[in-house]
Amino acid sequence: GGEERQKVTEGAERTYRFFVEIISPHKKLEEPPQLYRMFFFDTRKQLADYCQLNKITLYSPMGFYHPGKKIGYFTRSPFGLLSIVYHEIVHQMEYNMPGMTIEFIKKRREACTWTEEGFANYVETVLMEGDAKYEGKKAPCLAKIGQFISLKKFCSLNYGDMEKLDPAVKCGMYITVFHYFMHAANGAYREKFVKHALLGGKASAEDLERLLGVSLDSLQADYIAHARKLLSPPK
Repeated sequence: GGEERQKVTEGAERTYRFFVEIISPHKKLEEPPQLYRMFFFDTRKQLADYCQLNKITLYSPMGFYHPGKKIGYFTRSPFGLLSIVYHEIVHQMEYNMPGMTIEFIKKRREACTWTEEGFANYVETVLMEGDAKYEGKKAPCLAKIGQFISLKKFCSLNYGDMEKLDPAVKCGMYITVFHYFMHAANGAYREKFVKHALLGGKASAEDLERLLGVSLDSLQADYIAHARKLLSPPK
């Protein structure tokens, strides 16, 4: 309906502004990445049937961005309409940043997929948290955490290994690890993390240790404390 279309449009614009706010201090955006077409389906079955009919690979049952067609396909997530909008538009904008190539993103996704999915989950969570405050509750996507694994192990997993993780563990780690490097230690890691790990693709465990000048094992306790605070119920 018209009300939901308006909500999707406003969600897309909110994601766009937040994305540019994060990226622009670290990468010159003479022409900020553009938003392309978005196809929305009421149910997962409608999305799956459409992809099958049109011979499109269904990368995710809730939604995905197709870089070749420059189209985002998505449906409702368990956390509401805007959750998947925020998430998939990040992927869409990232693929269309000036100078970003599909080949680079494919290589980065294979080597350190956690930065790509972590970024999308981070933006989704921050914006959902903002929405939730109006209703006096915690962002629903923060309930996805299952348990923690070590920072070093998580940042060492390739795409295939990541897909074998329990979804609750994987999604929770995406959110909390990315949030940690963006905000921990009063933001001390943020600039190097965005510029070199997120935009430069240097986000393996070894890359991060060289980049930050500390071992990931030495950050483990601080990360756990940060994550638990992030995930604690609102007062």
